Amino acid sequence: MKRTAHFLIPFLFAFSLFAKVEVFEISSSRVSDLPQGKEADGIIGDFVLRNNKIEVVIGGGASNR
Repeated sequence: MKRTAHFLIPFLFAFSLFAKVEVFEISSSRVSDLPQGKEADGIIGDFVLRNNKIEVVIGGGASNR
């Protein structure tokens, strides 16, 4: 069992390094891509960073914010 774990751990780590990552700006056509949930917030002009474990919204640099 221990020998198998030593063999699999590097592959699991390498797989996580190549996980799909998305980075995009919210536009009027992508409002539905904003994170959903009770405390989720975002508007047009914000940026979304997401992978298979986490979603982050970064506020855009608008003068009215």
